[in-house]
Formats: sequence, C-alpha cells, structure tokens
Amino acid sequence: MKFGTTLVVLGLIATVFAQCVITEEEALMNMYVALGGDSWTDNTNWNTGDVCTWYGIGCNIDGYVVSIDLSNNNLVGLLTDDIGCFPYLKSLQLNDNEISGPVPDAIGNLPSLKYLNLDNNLLTGPLPATLCADEHLQYIYLGHNLFEGDIPACYVTNFTFVKGGPPRLQPAHRRPPRLLRLRVHVRAPLPLQQLQRRVPRLDRDH
Repeated sequence: MKFGTTLVVLGLIATVFAQCVITEEEALMNMYVALGGDSWTDNTNWNTGDVCTWYGIGCNIDGYVVSIDLSNNNLVGLLTDDIGCFPYLKSLQLNDNEISGPVPDAIGNLPSLKYLNLDNNLLTGPLPATLCADEHLQYIYLGHNLFEGDIPACYVTNFTFVKGGPPRLQPAHRRPPRLLRLRVHVRAPLPLQQLQRRVPRLDRDH
C-alpha cells in the first residue's frame, strides 16, 4: 500500500472511530432496524434482555460481542456505520441475505476481526479499501455481489485471491505474509483481468 493510500485509510478509520459513541447494544439495534429485523427468519430475544442471548450474537466472558452470525436470515436493507462499533468482534457472517448498497468504510474499524463473510448479497459500489487496515483478518468472502470499479491496489499486495475456489490466482513473485482468501465476483468491466495485468507473474493451480 502506498504511503498516501495508508494516510487516507487511517484517516477514514479515525473519523469512524470518533463517530462511534454508542454502545454495542445500540449498534446492534440500529442494525436490526436498518436490516428489517422484524421480518428476519429468526430474531429470537432481540431487543430483550442481555444482547449475548440474542439470536446470532456471541460474546466473550466480559460480555463484549465477539461474533455476529445472521447468515441466511432474510436481512434486507443497508449496512450502516454502526458495523464498526464492535472492538472485540472476531467473526462477522452476513452472507446469503439481501443486503444492498455499499459496504461502509467503518468495516475497517474492527481491530479484532478475523473472519468476514458478506457473500451472496446485493452489495454495490467499490470494494471497501478500509478492509486493508484490519490487520487480523484471515478470511474474507465478498463474492456474488454487485460491486463495481477496480480492485483496490492494497488488495493486490495484502491478499491472496481465490475466485470461486480453484483455479487459484496467486502472485508468483511474492507470497503475502498472511493468507487471506478473497472470493470476488465483481460485476464490472474485466476486473480480474485488470488485476492480472497489474500482477503479470501469476501461477494458476487447478
């Protein structure tokens, strides 16, 4: 990642952090409203009692949210900046729903995030460059959405690409220090071909 790009990403994260002044419970309820929680397939215990008892929410021993799994649960609507208000969140699974609109820059304000699955939604706009700042990420799934534009340059240097499984596209000249699986189905003019042009030496393993 170039120095200028790093400053932009860090600036976005600092802005999001400054704006995140609500509790985790409030952030979850904002998500509930924005994503049509009353119509979810399962919304057991939501908006009642301890958030750690809410369907799809996992907490650590101190009561902080460490996992959100609302996959295949009829989520319909937009992600909001509240998604960045979970400092201990390790796993976020919102795949197989009908979430639309862009991925908020606040997605890069999750310092503990290791696993992100937004696969098979209706997400649009550019791929979120702020993900490059989530240093503990190990797996990302963004496939089968409606993203547009170029793949961010920092993805090329930080991530190992897996397009729908094999064949694997991996830079031959260097191996990223942390294995990050990125499934990308970008509906834009030849995005993966553009990536190949940027990284001319590619190994294709079937």
